Amino acid sequence: MIVMSNDVLIVTWTPNLNSNGEMRVYTVLGKTNLTDAAWMCPTNSGHRFFKVKVELP
Repeated sequence: MIVMSNDVLIVTWTPNLNSNGEMRVYTVLGKTNLTDAAWMCPTNSGHRFFKVKVELP
């Protein structure tokens, strides 16, 4: 789930992939419209669509 609070994104999910000492890097990307060409990071309160990129460091 992605929630905006005071212009800060709070991301929670199940299951938590940070386990067994393997930490993942989570990056939240946003768009104002789905037809926009690029996903933006950092996101802002004008973005209505989000995706989360998950990587191993």
